[in-house]
Amino acid sequence: MKPAILKMWIRAAACILLLQTAVVHAQGGMGEIEVQTFDSLTHSAKRAALRSTIIPGWGQAYNEKYWKIPLLYAGLGSSIYFIADNQMQYQNFKDAYLLRTDNDSTTQDLFPQYTDENLLTLIDFHRRNRDFSGVITLFIFALNILDATVDAHLYGFDVSEDLSFRLQPMSVPDPRMAGYGLSAALTLKF
Repeated sequence: MKPAILKMWIRAAACILLLQTAVVHAQGGMGEIEVQTFDSLTHSAKRAALRSTIIPGWGQAYNEKYWKIPLLYAGLGSSIYFIADNQMQYQNFKDAYLLRTDNDSTTQDLFPQYTDENLLTLIDFHRRNRDFSGVITLFIFALNILDATVDAHLYGFDVSEDLSFRLQPMSVPDPRMAGYGLSAALTLKF
């Protein structure tokens, strides 16, 4: 990995760690009364967030949401692949442009089918796509931490069979007309 890309990744990881620390500290404000149950004593949102920050997917495993881990790694892997591919294309077109404009008649043109203007456009295109893929990677990483935190907060949430929501069509007699009208019925069961 080149030093510039490595510095970018280190800065991005530092920003995410600082952001995560700020989010965790902002949740424990003064004057709040927190009633802890057995689940909240043993299952911590801070632990889930910290684990997802250290190793992506560890917070989801902590929350027992194992099915999310392959999705997370597919997203991270895809975006990192596009970073690497766009960096390689950017470097190829940049080198070709520099070789073409070095005023040395012995250098061989790597892309004779493109004009100088085309090469500059391709350089800019792949640089922008590389940067955008980096932003997407950071977004997926931050979403991983947020998901682990929210799942940990909702870990003990009751989702029993008594909770239901049903929407169904219904026919009702209409006293203003001689016949029936259509309506929708909403049923909530607690």
